[in-house]
Amino acid sequence: MKDITFNLYHCKYSDGVKPGARVKDLYEVCGQAEKSIIWNDNIIELIDRMIYRENARRKSHLSSRFEKGDLNILNTLKKMIRSGYVTRLNISIVQPGVSRSKLTDSMKQVIISTDSHLIDTYGIQFNCYFSN
Repeated sequence: MKDITFNLYHCKYSDGVKPGARVKDLYEVCGQAEKSIIWNDNIIELIDRMIYRENARRKSHLSSRFEKGDLNILNTLKKMIRSGYVTRLNISIVQPGVSRSKLTDSMKQVIISTDSHLIDTYGIQFNCYFSN
C-alpha cells in the first residue's frame, strides 16, 4: 500500500515557578493537539500552508524552519497524495519540563482524555514525550 505518515509535534512554552509542571500547560498543549485534527482531512492544505510559510520566511530573509527536507520535497509529497497515496496523521505533545514520574492525577486525566478523543474519534495516534 502506498501511504505517507505526517507527524505533528506540539510543544508548549512554559514560564513561572514550576515550568512544565502545571496542569494548565497540558491543557494548552493538548488543546493544540486536538485542534490540529483539522489537518487529518486536509493534508494538501497543510502542505500548501507549509509552502506559504516557508516562502514568506524566505522573502523576509529569515532562516528556514526545515530541519530536514525542503520545498521540493513538499511539492513531491503533494503530487504523491494527488496520485493516490493514502495519508495518515500522528499527533504528539512534547513537554520537556514535565517528568513522567511526577505526573499528577489531573495531568494524567488531561492526557488520557486527549488520547481517547484522537484515537477513538479520528483514529489518530497520539504520543507524549516528557523528561524522565
